[in-house]
Amino acid sequence: MADAYAVIGTFGGDAGEFGAKSKAAAAKALELDPTLARPHADLGLIKMQYDWDFAGGEAEFRKAFELDPSDATAHQWFAQSLCYMGGRAQDAIEEGNRARLLDPLSPIIAFAQAEAYAYDRQYDKAIEMYKKAIADNPTFSVGHIFLSYAYWGEHKYPQIIQEYQTYAQLSGDKNNAEFTAALDSGFRSGGWPNAAHKGIEVLTAQYKAKTDYLAPYQIAELYGDIGDKDHNSNGLTPHTRNAASWSPACGPTPRSIRCAPIHGIRNWCARSVSRNSHSSRTFPVTPPPHS
Repeated sequence: MADAYAVIGTFGGDAGEFGAKSKAAAAKALELDPTLARPHADLGLIKMQYDWDFAGGEAEFRKAFELDPSDATAHQWFAQSLCYMGGRAQDAIEEGNRARLLDPLSPIIAFAQAEAYAYDRQYDKAIEMYKKAIADNPTFSVGHIFLSYAYWGEHKYPQIIQEYQTYAQLSGDKNNAEFTAALDSGFRSGGWPNAAHKGIEVLTAQYKAKTDYLAPYQIAELYGDIGDKDHNSNGLTPHTRNAASWSPACGPTPRSIRCAPIHGIRNWCARSVSRNSHSSRTFPVTPPPHS
């Protein structure tokens, strides 16, 4: 149960609500059996990605590895958490590689492994790894969102839109289909800045309709990428105060959203504002799923 609550935000749930539930479930599991490893990994993910308690979260992951060093998912989560906090790119790559060695057949771990290279801005290598993972798992829709991250970092906007379109077709995600259609229409009529504004219009409507908890994060991303300083960095709008926890410190997108103290939030940047209300899609527009 703690696992499900920990990652459900990635798929559109309210991370404030489900993060608390994951903590409670993990604590209960450890109360019943203190020798369990996975609850410590759940707590590590929550502490690092929801609470920004990086030292506490890493200690939980280390305890999980001490109890079960072969838990590939725990290593995957730790790799992703290290990416999002910034400054630990090589550690993230090593953890991602370790997870892949432990479970070479897992699609999500294959993409998380490549993601670590994308966060380190090794875009060519990440793209190669993403494409290989997609070829091995052609129906794994989320893989196309991962691939879009690396294209985003290289400003390859037509490819980004194409990957979103493929994701929407494979997943049946209506919100994403609507958003992608707006991007495509805007790009055709006025290039990327117009596409971004069209996408923001759709995301704003989805957020107001309470159909997409992810929208604030995506809105901040798009404003940052087109250099709209009134809505970026120190000029954040209320939209972005409910955004996700992923930091661009080592992220694949260009540093259109600069790392700087924002609203007194622990040296995180525009993309990494409070996860209390969460957006859990990543960068460009969808944060990385965890499982």
